[in-house]
Amino acid sequence: MTINTHKQICRTATGAAGGTLALLSCLTVMLVACDSNQDALSPPRTSATSSRPDPKTLATPDQSPIAKPTRTRDPSTAKGPNEEQPSTTKPAPTASRLGCGTYCRNAGGYGAPENAHQPAVTFVVSGTVVPDADGYIPVTLTCNLPALCEGALSADSRPLGDDSSSSRSDLLVDAGTTRTIGVPLSAAALEYLKSHGPVTLSVTADNGLVPPCEDIPQLAAGCAEFTAAPDYEFADGDGITRLVVANLSVSAGS
Repeated sequence: MTINTHKQICRTATGAAGGTLALLSCLTVMLVACDSNQDALSPPRTSATSSRPDPKTLATPDQSPIAKPTRTRDPSTAKGPNEEQPSTTKPAPTASRLGCGTYCRNAGGYGAPENAHQPAVTFVVSGTVVPDADGYIPVTLTCNLPALCEGALSADSRPLGDDSSSSRSDLLVDAGTTRTIGVPLSAAALEYLKSHGPVTLSVTADNGLVPPCEDIPQLAAGCAEFTAAPDYEFADGDGITRLVVANLSVSAGS
């Protein structure tokens, strides 16, 4: 409603006799009433400093939280910095380590081999041998007796510049079987072997702990016949050759 409309209403209400003062009073009352009606119809104003909702607190009913992807490792293939790593193992020795007992330590000073008809052992030689990682040379023998072949096994290491007589081992081979026994070489002998190439060593199998031939039932009759021969001499033994010698070619390898 405009101000002119307000004036027309007030003039009609007051009439011509009302004058100017009555007209102004009417206009004032009507304007105050209009302002009051305007305030009642207007929506409430919000404060400029009212808080806004935090997007982080809004929840969507049908939306689940998204999980952050994580990396995993396969425990069967992965190794951590403090976990044990595969270790490198040395190859297993190719020959038995029997040590050197009392008889072995005292063996030696051999003369000529006996002239008997039954050698206690036979060396199995198939070319040049190479020492194992710990310095033992493999020596393979077959026991030809129906009893345990027992005594000492020694290698003459003097061709390797070693005269310490340390290259020896116990000899134990079951009846009728084949076994490989390790004979140690000294550090000096191994160094000589590395710098001079293959060397031929004399290896002796001393079966001095084998029982007398007459005490072995399977051999007793044959041994009795051997010792009863017209040309028999005491140095020929009892029919069993206990000292057997073979040459063995030894190389330091590649």
